[in-house]
Amino acid sequence: MNNGVAWSDWYETSFRMNSLPSVPVPLHPIDDVQTDNQPWLWVQNSTDAEGDALTYDFFCCVDTTFGEPDPIYEYDVAEGTDSTGWQVKEPLDENKRYWWMVRSYDGYEYSDWTDLFTTTFFVNGTLEPPTAPQAQYPPDTSGLPVFDMLTYFYWSPSSDPDPLDTVRYKLEVSIDPGFTFVNTIDSLTSTPYTLTDSLAFSTHYWWRVTAFDNTGMFTMSPNTPDFWTWTLGDLDHSHAVDISDLVMLVDYMFNSGPPPYRLFLADIDGSCSVDISDLVYLVDYMFLGGPAPSVGCE
Repeated sequence: MNNGVAWSDWYETSFRMNSLPSVPVPLHPIDDVQTDNQPWLWVQNSTDAEGDALTYDFFCCVDTTFGEPDPIYEYDVAEGTDSTGWQVKEPLDENKRYWWMVRSYDGYEYSDWTDLFTTTFFVNGTLEPPTAPQAQYPPDTSGLPVFDMLTYFYWSPSSDPDPLDTVRYKLEVSIDPGFTFVNTIDSLTSTPYTLTDSLAFSTHYWWRVTAFDNTGMFTMSPNTPDFWTWTLGDLDHSHAVDISDLVMLVDYMFNSGPPPYRLFLADIDGSCSVDISDLVYLVDYMFLGGPAPSVGCE
């Protein structure tokens, strides 16, 4: 400074230009991995050209258009040796998807945030089994017998609450209620399923289905329907050939009675027609020791 007569001594100081720290690199969790409900979020440390001490700001939010629960923040997390982590301080909601991002701060300026859409994860702190499928068809014995010997089985689809889990089904068809003698069809991906091996005629069956997820947890259908396959000559669907079937056939043939459902049940001799020979065949079988009704048209 000069007062018009003399100069003062010089005052010297310095300054520098500051550069932004680099964007941290997310390490874990990323790419929709599954975590517990209070995961650690880890990043590879940023670099800073001036060697400033860095801190980090973390942001975590649920993947939903409704924005609930509220995002979780944490500011000024001290830098670790080569990576920095922060544990989410509030339990996150089970089975939901979350996003997170982080930025670094050198005491002067902030780096950009990491890409929110690449740092995603699912919370799956507790493994859960799939929901129970409901066995629906073939129905219980209160209904008509099954006529299609390569029948299809239908059950309600099962779902699994765990994220990214898949469900497969095991179908069991047995000739006893204890499922001792059972035909098992495993690893089915959908419903319904059509048999490739014929059922037996005039046979009582029980069936059930079990849903499995890809962790091995399973849930069995709460109901176990049982059904009969059709019997030649069993016109009234009582699962036996007896006098009531004979009466029904006589009534149909001579008294304009209703036809059996299905008419081929009355084709006792397998001739592909219903006539007096079928009635004679049934009488011979029931009262004279004749051969049992035989399935098939010749």
